[in-house]
Amino acid sequence: METARRCTELARELGIPKIVAVANKYRSEDELTAIRNYAEKHGLELVGEIPYDEEIQRSDVAAKAPRLDGDDAAVNAVRTMAERLEI
Repeated sequence: METARRCTELARELGIPKIVAVANKYRSEDELTAIRNYAEKHGLELVGEIPYDEEIQRSDVAAKAPRLDGDDAAVNAVRTMAERLEI
């Protein structure tokens, strides 16, 4: 969350009018709760919650694109976020 703090601070210094956050690669409900609490405390809209996914990690290490055609929690979370943001 240090990265989020620093990016938020920089974005505010640059005058970016809307700053949002994404919970990315969380591994437990405790981590997700901490991220949600951080976002709320700092006035950040949490626009997505993407869980850690071992398959995506393996794809990244192998320099391959992850499969997007399965029923993967992380992929579904990105789809949900994209729909919410109308991307």
